[in-house]
Amino acid sequence: MDETARIAFLVDRDGSAAAAKWVKRTLRIYRTSVLNHAHFASSREYRRGFIEAYLGFKCWLARQEQASRTT
Repeated sequence: MDETARIAFLVDRDGSAAAAKWVKRTLRIYRTSVLNHAHFASSREYRRGFIEAYLGFKCWLARQEQASRTT
């Protein structure tokens, strides 16, 4: 799952700070879901997509933190 477009939409609509808050919250939700064996996100069919999205969120946050340090 590529979340780039969804994050870009949130940045355009709500700003970077609000998008970062949403990304952090969604990171926690995705991680918890993948680790919960009762949740569909932990199933073989969905697990990889959730993990890829999680990693994409982590990369986006890292880029945002790097950018804020250089400005």
